[in-house]
Amino acid sequence: PSSRKQWKKLNFQEQKYASCVGYGKDLWNALREDTADLVICRSGSQHFRLPWDCLRSEMKKDWMELGLTRSMLDEGVPSPLTDTSFGDLNPVQQSAALRIGYREWLW
Repeated sequence: PSSRKQWKKLNFQEQKYASCVGYGKDLWNALREDTADLVICRSGSQHFRLPWDCLRSEMKKDWMELGLTRSMLDEGVPSPLTDTSFGDLNPVQQSAALRIGYREWLW
């Protein structure tokens, strides 16, 4: 797993994602021995969200479909649709939520 590699052995994408969640070379190398497998979740679920700049363009579109903007996502502001049941989302919004990583029971 990536969490067991030294910073210099991470590929560009791994370094990019690690940087987006607050790691730099020194911190990564200092913690890697004591850290259990680090999982960088790219689903955008309610438990973990990557900053806007770390998202692929398709995922940015999905978040926007759910009413979130760059600043809302970066600041952890919930979707204006939070109080809407999954079944009441329109089909495009449901598809976006599913691609991000939500499921009906999680929404």
